Amino acid sequence: MGKNEEEQDYHRLGLSHYEKGEYESALERFLQDLEIQHARGDTANLITTHIDVAKTCLLLEKTDAATHHFSTALQMAQQTGDLHGQMEVYFYMGEIQDQLHSPRTAIQYYEQYLTLARRLGDRREEGLAYNRLGRAHDKKGELHEALEWYQKALNIQKDDGDKKAQITQHINMGDTYRLLGKLDQAKSHFSTVLQMAQQTGDLHGQMRVYYWIGDMQREQLHSPRTAIRYYEQYLALARQLGDRREEGVAYNKLGLAHDAIKEYAAALEWHLMGLELSEERGDNKHQVTAHIHVGNAYSLLGKMDQATSHFDTALQMAQQTGDLHGQMEVYFYMGEMQRDQFNSPTTVIQFYEQALALARQLGDRHWEGLMYNSLGQAQYGMGEYGTALESVKQELKIRQEIGDKAYLLTAHENMAGSYKALGQPDLARSHYQSALTIAMETGNKQKQEDIAKELDSL
Repeated sequence: MGKNEEEQDYHRLGLSHYEKGEYESALERFLQDLEIQHARGDTANLITTHIDVAKTCLLLEKTDAATHHFSTALQMAQQTGDLHGQMEVYFYMGEIQDQLHSPRTAIQYYEQYLTLARRLGDRREEGLAYNRLGRAHDKKGELHEALEWYQKALNIQKDDGDKKAQITQHINMGDTYRLLGKLDQAKSHFSTVLQMAQQTGDLHGQMRVYYWIGDMQREQLHSPRTAIRYYEQYLALARQLGDRREEGVAYNKLGLAHDAIKEYAAALEWHLMGLELSEERGDNKHQVTAHIHVGNAYSLLGKMDQATSHFDTALQMAQQTGDLHGQMEVYFYMGEMQRDQFNSPTTVIQFYEQALALARQLGDRHWEGLMYNSLGQAQYGMGEYGTALESVKQELKIRQEIGDKAYLLTAHENMAGSYKALGQPDLARSHYQSALTIAMETGNKQKQEDIAKELDSL
C-alpha cells in the first residue's frame, strides 16, 4: 500500500467507525490521520481532521479535548480564509455550549454560524442555524423568540422540500406551543408530524412525536395514564430501532408518569432500568439524571438512606464532569427530600439557594422560576409570609416573561396564597381569578375546582 493510500485509509476508517457509533476506534484513526497531516503540513486536511477529532471527542464527552481541536481548526480556517471551515466550527462550538447548558454562549456561536451560512448562500446551513437558535432560546425559557426561529427554519425546509427536517421543525414548534399553553396549535403540529412520519416510514420521527405527546399529556393535560400509553409506544419504537439512548429516556419518562399517579414502586423499577442502561452505555450525563430520579423515587417511598446515597452519587458525578445542570437538579431534589421529611427549614433553603445560584449562572430561566417557587413554599411553611411573597413575585415575573401557562397558573396561586396569609383578600382574589382564567384556557378542570373553592373561602 502506498503512503497516500495509507493516509486516506486512516481517515476513511475513522469515518467508518464514526458512522457505526464506534467512537473510541474512530478517534484513534482520526488521531493517526492528524499526525500524518501535521507531518505533511497539509492545512486543508488538517482543518478537516481537527474538526473530525473534535466532533468525536464531543460525542465521547471529552469536552476539553473537543474545545481544543475546534479552536485549533478555527484558528487555521481564519488564517487561510476557509469560510466553510469557520462555519462548521462555529456550529460545533455552539453544540458544546449547548451540552454544557450554557445557551447564552451557544447563541453567540450560532449567530456567527448563521452569518457565514448567509454569506455563503448555503440555505441548508441557514435553516439549521435557525433551528439551533430556536433551541437555544427555548432552553433560556424565551419561548416566543424560539418560536420565531423555528418558523424561519420551517419556511426554508418547506422551500427545499426536506421532509425529514420539516418533521423536526414541526416537533419543535409543537413543543413550544405546548409550553406556551397553546395546546390546539401544539396538537396540530404533532398531528402533522405523525402523519408525515407515517407516510415516509420515518420511525425516528414517529418515536419522537410519541415522546412529546406523552409530555403534553403528563404536564399540560394532567393525564399521566394517557401519557404512559404514548411513552410505551415511544419505548417500543426505541427498542425496534435499537436506539439504547432513547430507550433509556423512555424508562425515565415512564418512571415520571408513574410518579405522577403515586405508583412509586413502579416508578422506581422504571428509573432503575434507566440507570442500569445508562451505566451499560457509560453515559455519564444520563447516569446523573438516573441517579437523581432513583433517589427521588426512594425518597417518595420513605427510604431516605437509599435516596441520600443516590443523590450523593449524582452530585459527585456531576461535579467531576462539570455538569452544572446536574448539580442544580441534585440540590433541588435534596431540598425537596429535606422539606418532605420536615427537617431543618434552614437546610432546605440552603439547598434551594444553591440550586437558584446555579440556575442564574446557567441562564436557565425555567429553573430560576422553579427555585423561586420552592423558596417561596419553604418560607411560607416557616410562617415568613412577607419573604415568601417576595420570592413568588420573582417567580411570577419570570413566568410572565416566559409565557409558560402551566407554571404561570401556579405562580398566581402562590401569590394568592401569600396575600391571603398576609390578610389581603382583595389581592388574593385578583390572583386567584388570574389563575382560574388560565385553568379555563388550558382545560385544567381539577385546578378550576380547586381555585373555585379558594375563592369561596375568601
